[in-house]
Amino acid sequence: MGQQNHSFVPLILGTDFNAYGIVRTLYDQYGVHSHLYDIKRLPGTRWSSLVDVHLMDQELRPDHLSETMVKVATRFKRQGLTPVLYACGDDYARIVSRHYQTLSRSIVVPYAAFDSLGEVSTKSRFYRVCQQLKLPFPQTVTVVDNDRSVLSPLPFDFPVVVKADDNVAWHQIDFPHYRKVFIAYTQEELNSALDMLQQHYHGSVIVQEYIPGKDNAMYVVNGYATQKGDVAVLSLGHGLLNDPNPIAVGNYLAIMPAYEPTVYRQVLKLVQHLHIQGLFNVDLKYDCRDSQFKMVDFNPRQGRSSFYTAVNGIPLATYPVAEFVQGGLENSSSPLLANDQPAKRRLWLNVAPDTFVRYAPECAAKERALSMIASHRFQSMLRNSADTNPLRRIIIRHTERAFENELKSMRQEKVTR
Repeated sequence: MGQQNHSFVPLILGTDFNAYGIVRTLYDQYGVHSHLYDIKRLPGTRWSSLVDVHLMDQELRPDHLSETMVKVATRFKRQGLTPVLYACGDDYARIVSRHYQTLSRSIVVPYAAFDSLGEVSTKSRFYRVCQQLKLPFPQTVTVVDNDRSVLSPLPFDFPVVVKADDNVAWHQIDFPHYRKVFIAYTQEELNSALDMLQQHYHGSVIVQEYIPGKDNAMYVVNGYATQKGDVAVLSLGHGLLNDPNPIAVGNYLAIMPAYEPTVYRQVLKLVQHLHIQGLFNVDLKYDCRDSQFKMVDFNPRQGRSSFYTAVNGIPLATYPVAEFVQGGLENSSSPLLANDQPAKRRLWLNVAPDTFVRYAPECAAKERALSMIASHRFQSMLRNSADTNPLRRIIIRHTERAFENELKSMRQEKVTR
């Protein structure tokens, strides 16, 4: 644990794995406990001794949520504490950005205001920016108002990816067989996916070429930009194992830190063009067909797995504290590009090491990861000796077992397909 600093208080919207990564980073660095606000307790932070969880009304409207957080912040400010707000998940991040002006009067808000996110507020707009900046991205067709004539003929082959253009609106929908993203291998499956989307969701739909590759084709960059718009840090992670749950596509269970100058240049070009501030992350996929890293998604918040940055010496959640509470970031005009020293890299895991060994796809990076595990150069986000509640160990075992069962089930489905 770093030097204790109780001049600020973390207020975290969410109780998921994303939240726990922030909780752990701030406790490790400052010895500070976090206050979490959500409509339910999720396993990521359940029974943690490092948090105080405050449950909110499930019917709480976004404007009332901002009012609630302002009242909470005012109470802490009377105690001489500076409130720092963290939003976990797209829903909370969207609410915070929409109510940025109200919230930022009372709370440190390390995110971009919604009116500055117009170019990336939907996936189709994000891809237009990529096209404008000549950044590689998958071939894409946008279906507007269910006009499927734009798909005849498809400009790329099957399989294809089908997903909602507005992921926040899509996340708020709940129905049987919901999934974050659909993969269609035939025209019939494409029509079925579009029918399901049309039935439950009324926005535009993205149909995109499927970039071949297993879990280890995915990469993620988490970063922070100052209130002046200067990119302070970028940290690249190489995904080696993904969450198999259909509602959690794009979430990682194992990340190897990486250093790729090409990726850093691409992300810097994007973020500097957007001139946003605060925490953000970018997902990319490596396309072996043309050896390019292709932009898949941009999120104006830290990623669910961003604790890999702290494991590798970049405690991302501390950057807002350094900038707004401790007097500023050093050399923030020159971005720190992390993970340039291979000998210092450490594997981040959100599963048991044995599970990673069994289910991560074979590749050269996995061999390096196995070497890291053998030499104890890895860290589990959930297994935390500072989290002393005995019940916490039970939920960790349950969570790790659940991930292993899902991975086992997925492998069996692939064998029988």
